[in-house]
Amino acid sequence: IGRYLSTIKISKATGLDGISAKLLKLAGPAIDMPLCKIINLSIKQSIFPTIWKQARVTPVFKAGDHLDIHNYRPISILPILSKILERHV
Repeated sequence: IGRYLSTIKISKATGLDGISAKLLKLAGPAIDMPLCKIINLSIKQSIFPTIWKQARVTPVFKAGDHLDIHNYRPISILPILSKILERHV
């Protein structure tokens, strides 16, 4: 987890949990072990925190008429902690 936190791109978008990549990277050395315990407990108990399942969906324009909804594709912004747990597994 410490390696992942140290290499995380701070430009990543913030999920619905409001925890930014920059915050996690800066706090990495201090939160590495507690975060590892939370993730291991989550795996052990087979519980994936509900807030980590929620994504912010943003429409991204592809091409053509801006007023046509078919010219947009959705992207889902997941919480960074969710991505850390998924990498840990």
